[in-house]
Order: sequence, then structure tokens, then C-alpha cells
Amino acid sequence: MAEKIIQRGAEALIILDNNRLIKRRVKKSYRLSEIDERLRRQRTRAEAKLLEKASKVIHVPNVTNVDENKKEIEMDF
Repeated sequence: MAEKIIQRGAEALIILDNNRLIKRRVKKSYRLSEIDERLRRQRTRAEAKLLEKASKVIHVPNVTNVDENKKEIEMDF
């Protein structure tokens, strides 16, 4: 099954690929590239950590992979 975009937001694309979700943060052309790279990397890392902490208290999707270079979080659907 090919990747299918199921939601498009201001900061990211939500993609369904073989019963897993991929949240891919998109590049903002209006930002300086160095700032954009740093912001997307930091926000991806912070979100993955928050999901991990939240999983100890409530039911959240299981994060299977975090790729800070691609600015992606992969999780169960």
C-alpha cells in the first residue's frame, strides 16, 4: 500500500502507510532555513518525548520511530 495523506495541517502532514501513521513536519519557505531546520527538529523531539510521557498515564499511539533528520514521527495507527 502506498503512502496516503489523511490530514494536512499548518505544521505537518499525517500519512497512513501500512497501518502506521507518519507525522511529517513540512518546511516553511518564509523562515530562514537554519531556523526552520532547528524548530522542526526541536518540535519533533519534544512531541515524541511528550507522547512517551503521556503513554504512562493515558492511551496514546505507540511511537515506533523518530527521525529527527527527516522531521518524522512514526507511530501505530
